Amino acid sequence: PAGDGDCDGNQLAALGVCGGGCAADLDGDGVCDDADDCVGAYDDCGICNGPGAIYECGCADIPAGDCDCDGNQLDALGVCGGDCAADLDGDGICDDVDDCVGAFDDCGICNGPGAIYDCGCTNIPVGDCDCNGNQLDALGVCGGDCAADLDGDGICDDVDDCVGAFDDCGICNGPGAIYDCGCSDIPPGDCDCNGNQLDALGVCGGNCTADVDGDGICDDVDDCVGAYDDCGICNGPGAIYDCGCSDIPAGDCDCDGNQPDALGECGGPCASDIDGDGICDTEEVLGCSDADAINFDPLATEEDGSCQYAGCTDPEADNYSAIASLDDGSCEYLCIGIAGCTYPGADNYDEAANCEDGSCTFSPSNSEGCILDIDGNGFIGAADLIFFLGFYELNCGDLFPE
Repeated sequence: PAGDGDCDGNQLAALGVCGGGCAADLDGDGVCDDADDCVGAYDDCGICNGPGAIYECGCADIPAGDCDCDGNQLDALGVCGGDCAADLDGDGICDDVDDCVGAFDDCGICNGPGAIYDCGCTNIPVGDCDCNGNQLDALGVCGGDCAADLDGDGICDDVDDCVGAFDDCGICNGPGAIYDCGCSDIPPGDCDCNGNQLDALGVCGGNCTADVDGDGICDDVDDCVGAYDDCGICNGPGAIYDCGCSDIPAGDCDCDGNQPDALGECGGPCASDIDGDGICDTEEVLGCSDADAINFDPLATEEDGSCQYAGCTDPEADNYSAIASLDDGSCEYLCIGIAGCTYPGADNYDEAANCEDGSCTFSPSNSEGCILDIDGNGFIGAADLIFFLGFYELNCGDLFPE
């Protein structure tokens, strides 16, 4: 029977053993749960069904007193593993680099006395001429507005025609006739005082009209106006192919020379898949793969011809099934006698009939007539079920709608 593992009514245990004693194998690892060290899986930290390395240090938290998983501790500035030993004034600057371990006074002096000097925090500054910050200007006037008299000619630079001296070319502070052309440079665009210009290679008066790629070789004699790519091709696209400078060789599936296996996996281990079902021949599970068979194996991937079917196995019966291997009592034979409804529970039961012709009917109120001991053998068996299924939708649909 469907659901049993043999003819004694035993059923498959959790490990697939017919009549076995294993009640459950929840994690499907082939070890019965009552003997399995871990019903589930060990995490990365070796804990059964554990959460894994989710803590600060992977499988553990940071140890008390430390600030990271390497055993470092906070220094004086609160830096984990830092090298600051002290911050006595608590200003967030380590004492070994602090400009002032303490406090600046009103005058900006570390731990200083304050504004006790002539000008408050200072005496008159050197170079000033009063406490207002005035200084002698360039002409010696205290607080004067002459910023400079660089040439010391007694004329403030802001009104001096030439702060310095005119050179031989009449230029203030000029260098003199030191240029290529005396008192002037070579004109823009020219490379000498004769009007010559640089060619494409930077040669003054040269005859090279172009060096587009700037490689110092004139284009009219350059083997490659541009650049060679990584594959040695002038202005080529470079190593853009599957294998760098070339495509994958014909017949291969990658640049290492691997080829597809029987399942199409590049370099895969499957040598053959004769039936082409996508399962390697070495991984096939033989068994009955027909869901209509009574010994259907849902794990089977390869039909081995072992399927068995319930039906009428008597060749003399009208409904004989050539593929049936288990007689379920459903055999029917030509009627010899009086045909009619032979089921006592039907509305049109005929006591004189001795051959069932399938004409039985059931009214909606006749709920007990739909599922009873149809063949009258004292129990509801396979024949009763088959008869019921034959009339179920036609005659009992109102009582038992789908």
